[in-house]
Amino acid sequence: MNATARRIAISAGVGSVFPILFLTAFYTGLIRIIPEWGTYLWPTSIMLMVLEGEGPWFASLLIIGASLLLNAILWVIAGFFVWWFFDLMRRVSRRAER
Repeated sequence: MNATARRIAISAGVGSVFPILFLTAFYTGLIRIIPEWGTYLWPTSIMLMVLEGEGPWFASLLIIGASLLLNAILWVIAGFFVWWFFDLMRRVSRRAER
């Protein structure tokens, strides 16, 4: 696995862990609502407002799945910029050493 694929996998993994942790804590009763700071870790959680009414079970799963997927994509984009910044700083420091 090359460096780019590794970075994408790490960013998508981090972006998927937070929603799964929040959903697990919610359904086990550890938390009653997602905390305010949780929207910074899971910005697509706003999609879950659609689930407040009674609806088909499969539609609920699709909405949760879409929220997880979009969150992973957002984290990949954010991770790209973070890795780009660190690579840029590493290149600048190497040029300064020459």
